[in-house]
Amino acid sequence: MHQAIIFDLGNVIIRIAPGQVFEYWAKVSGIPASIIRQKFSLEDERRMERGEISPAIFRKLVCNRIGYQFTDGEFDDGWNRMLVDLVPDMEAVILDLKKHYRLAGLSNTNPIHLLKFGPDYAGVLGCFDKFFFSHEIGVRKPEPEAFARVLDYLELRPEQTVFIDDQPDNVNAAVKLGITGIVMSSAVQLRNELKLLGLLI
Repeated sequence: MHQAIIFDLGNVIIRIAPGQVFEYWAKVSGIPASIIRQKFSLEDERRMERGEISPAIFRKLVCNRIGYQFTDGEFDDGWNRMLVDLVPDMEAVILDLKKHYRLAGLSNTNPIHLLKFGPDYAGVLGCFDKFFFSHEIGVRKPEPEAFARVLDYLELRPEQTVFIDDQPDNVNAAVKLGITGIVMSSAVQLRNELKLLGLLI
């Protein structure tokens, strides 16, 4: 029997739009957004998400690659433009699940974003027993250790949990461990999937 639901954050609870980062930095720097996107390194971002580099080093690496020195404020304002708002109707789904199941979160994220979404979405995040952020635990999805950290905290077996993410690779990794997985595209679709599993009426 399922006892806990594990949620991703980006495009599951909070809508994200990475393109808005490059558009904002382009406006500030005068460099075309397409050039900034081309020079941006996902590996730099992943290193910060693993806690391997600090926000200060991340900013420096990105600025050097782009060839423009943003102030910390300009950089962070742009970086946080990725965080748009709550996914429509997801708060209602979370509140319904909270009545019957333990809730935990597992997100590939970074300290700059956490300083923004932590306060902005404190209400909905407060519904969770605990949220595991990759930069704090030192591993990212779809690495098995990321899921193991959550399962250890919950003190549950994989088959007692459900994992919800918008990225198929992450869900497939969870399923390989024995966790029930749902690839989410919208709150309506998720609610229907949960009903099929007998987790919502």
